[in-house]
Amino acid sequence: MLNLYNLVKKSEQLQKYINNWSDFEISNDESLAFFVSMQFYNNNQTIVIVKENLLGAQNLYNSLSFILKDKCYLYCVDEVTKFTSLATSPEIEASRLYVLSKLAFNEPIVIITHTMALQRLTPSIQTFKNNILYFENNKKCNRKEIINKLIRLGYKNVVQVTQTFEFSSRGGVIDIFSVQYQNPIRIEFFDDEIESIRFFNVESQRTISVLEDCYILPATEFVVNDIESGIKKLEEELKNQLPN
Repeated sequence: MLNLYNLVKKSEQLQKYINNWSDFEISNDESLAFFVSMQFYNNNQTIVIVKENLLGAQNLYNSLSFILKDKCYLYCVDEVTKFTSLATSPEIEASRLYVLSKLAFNEPIVIITHTMALQRLTPSIQTFKNNILYFENNKKCNRKEIINKLIRLGYKNVVQVTQTFEFSSRGGVIDIFSVQYQNPIRIEFFDDEIESIRFFNVESQRTISVLEDCYILPATEFVVNDIESGIKKLEEELKNQLPN
């Protein structure tokens, strides 16, 4: 893709069209994907495209992700679900959380979404960022507080971690599977000090690689800085969802 971009960059006429692409009527997703990708490479800034429905968003995402690879993300909700703000599949919620994490860390990306997804109850980027957990070797942490935070952030306490949004605790070890990682993380403590952080294989339980630090993302979009205000917001949202 970069080779194509470098080729287009040499053409003043094509650059003129790309910089003014909103003035043109674009008839298909393939053409739109080309213009959007060129704009993204030109400016290296986050671009958000809103389609009318989920199908339109998925079609554009299929065309654009082929060009931009890991710089393009789909932010969507299941339009079949009646209570859109509350019920969702784990896979769809995971993809939304991943998009929020990219925005929280100011990483330039292209987001494809649709109108119903924009109506969903979502935390502010600052609130989401405030609820990201950070761990670093040789730092002191209260393990009990970590476990309470993980539960508050939507993680399920299990005997052995096998999938995202799960954590387990035994002795001086806490295993966590955060959505942005392909493998779970094992944090080992000596008393209240972090002794080691490592990725491990779910099946063999063997270490894959050792880390100096890591970030753990919330496992739910319903994160708040103040619990009481969060409960109040949920109650208001439930009232809005109930039929008159």
